[in-house]
Amino acid sequence: MRVLLTGARAPATLELARLCARAGHTVHVADTHRWHVCRGSRLIAGVHRLPAPRFAHAAYADAVRRLVARVGIDVIVPTCEEVFHLASMRDAVGARVVCEPLDVLAPLHDKWRFIAACAAANVRAPRTYTLNQAADLEMLPAGAYIVKARYSRFATHVIPWRSGESLPLLGSSAASEWIAQDALTGASLCSWSVVTHGRLDAHATYATDETAGPRGAAIAFHTIRHAGVLSWVRQFVAHHHLTGQFAFDFIDARHGLTAIECNPRLTSGVHCFRAMPSIVHSLLDPAHAAPARCIEPPAGLAFRSALALQMYGKPRRRGVGLLDARDDPWPRRLQLLAWCHLLASAALAGTDPRRWSTRDIEWNGE
Repeated sequence: MRVLLTGARAPATLELARLCARAGHTVHVADTHRWHVCRGSRLIAGVHRLPAPRFAHAAYADAVRRLVARVGIDVIVPTCEEVFHLASMRDAVGARVVCEPLDVLAPLHDKWRFIAACAAANVRAPRTYTLNQAADLEMLPAGAYIVKARYSRFATHVIPWRSGESLPLLGSSAASEWIAQDALTGASLCSWSVVTHGRLDAHATYATDETAGPRGAAIAFHTIRHAGVLSWVRQFVAHHHLTGQFAFDFIDARHGLTAIECNPRLTSGVHCFRAMPSIVHSLLDPAHAAPARCIEPPAGLAFRSALALQMYGKPRRRGVGLLDARDDPWPRRLQLLAWCHLLASAALAGTDPRRWSTRDIEWNGE
């Protein structure tokens, strides 16, 4: 197939591009950024630039349609938050888009409605309250909470708060509403899965070793086998009869495993399948024969971003680099260029690089 991966800025996208190429497909990537980690990859047939979907939705849709027709794309796999924009136009771009329609994805992205989706599937989620203003916190039962915007990413709108403390400033955020969840203590676990009509075809569980800032994205992690996570995900995706890519964040607390968020898109979990290109078969073609059993990577595989660890002042960690590949060395060699471009752009805009990295593609329930 001719495959188009959007969100070329993400190391996970490069990983998926390599897996698709090694499975025999022709891979193109696209992004709104000119400089990204997929540039220089010998396994990618074409690199394309698109308008920003958040600010120019119609122009983005038209550009995707023209790219599909010009290159002859068969399948589009959204990888970052542009998935929500593509979900809204998925039947009108001339190729199959690997995601559910927006009315299915939106409740999973909304941190409040995700809790309702967990209740419907009878799986564990934290006690959660909606907030219209900070003063609403004083009405909650005494305890420790995590306050977060209903639409947020990379923990950029997350505030720890305990009863009796001064109220946090819930300033202008990407969302007009906030939630408060019970603060749970335990190990941070993540999962990423490939799902077809509610069937779990590939699944990875990994433990977070280091993050980009407090509670941010994982920049060092290792694979584990966790029967509780596998069971939770299997029950959730089966109940909602989902197809595509779905990732969840968990806290393995004393009182049990609890899911706190969902990312219905590609995440760092794809790195766990580095030597397993067969996982793309179900993702690219839902009519492909189901694997005999759910594909899982072995436990104990460790991954890290040495550059991110250094930038965030974290200790060195064991593991292979997120961009490393002996037969495809240039993305790792050029990653500093992409990072410098991001940092300079964020500095000029006077904002956090994590927020700047998604401002042009994010979706906040519009």
